[in-house]
Amino acid sequence: MVIEPQEAKVVRTIFEMYASGQSLGSILKWLNTSATSAPADGWTKKTTGPGWSKNLLHGMLRNERYVGEFVWNRRKWVKDPTTGKRRSVRRPESEWVRRKRPELAIVSSSLWASVQERHRTNSRRSGNGRRGYYEHILSGLLRCGSCGSPMSIVSRQMKAGVPYSQFGYSARHAKGDAACSNSTTISEKRLEGAVLQKLREHFASPKVEEWLAEALQAAERAHSRTAKEQDEFARLEAEVRAQEGRVDKVTEALVGL
Repeated sequence: MVIEPQEAKVVRTIFEMYASGQSLGSILKWLNTSATSAPADGWTKKTTGPGWSKNLLHGMLRNERYVGEFVWNRRKWVKDPTTGKRRSVRRPESEWVRRKRPELAIVSSSLWASVQERHRTNSRRSGNGRRGYYEHILSGLLRCGSCGSPMSIVSRQMKAGVPYSQFGYSARHAKGDAACSNSTTISEKRLEGAVLQKLREHFASPKVEEWLAEALQAAERAHSRTAKEQDEFARLEAEVRAQEGRVDKVTEALVGL
């Protein structure tokens, strides 16, 4: 492995900006306006599409390789006995294999320490990070009217043990206004109310009653056809048995001659 000078310059700038107190959003805006390509753009397909994202920056700022420390054997693959599919499992840290390569370090140890200290400070302020995965009943069902990206929970606060979530557009939240200009957000409570109201209006409309009547008529017709088909099958089966009986009698008569 070798260091690519231009890419290393971008990496150092990202670390310096974050260490100086700039947010991931402001760093993301700088990357987008400077037209700097994100890692793997152009040669591999990412699920979130090309470009930089906050998750990508978050991972970069915790990547030990940038300070010249390489770690192997973090995970192993095992087969799930229920589904039969392979999945990765984190190994105990005692099994990790570490190797220092100072000649491949891109950021200094002091800059790395400064960035990690800011991570720890932010984690303490937010209550030691995320409070687990939270899936909403509308997850995966809502889309942005501008860019088509899905809506997701972009912020969440706990008050007296009750979660209060704010929905926004995933592309804008992850990649900034360069990915989507729609900055609209809506609270979980208002969103649920709006969706439920639309559902009430929909199911109370005459069109739904017409659709239900047509569906019931179609089901009755299908049931009627099935009953007729069963009767016809029984008639044909009886006819086959009768013909087989006649053949048996003719055979017996011929044997007796």
